[in-house]
Amino acid sequence: ARELAPQSMAESKLGSPLFMAPELLKGHKYNSKVDVWSLGIMFYEMLTGYTPFTGIIDSFILSAMEKGEYWLPKDINLSVDGLRLLN
Repeated sequence: ARELAPQSMAESKLGSPLFMAPELLKGHKYNSKVDVWSLGIMFYEMLTGYTPFTGIIDSFILSAMEKGEYWLPKDINLSVDGLRLLN
């Protein structure tokens, strides 16, 4: 964790690509909004058992993120509110 001054941007790249926001994977500067992305990925994984974007190479993961290509398991049993949260 790191504390950033308001309106400041960070540049370091740490963590698993499966949980990184596209800005991080592209090597761009970023702010605390990337944490919201990671939180969404964690919600998705907690509710489905999978990460929404997969790949063995960062560029494959990034491509799926940019296209918005993810899948929900067919056997998932979520409420409408749960599905809305994931989407």
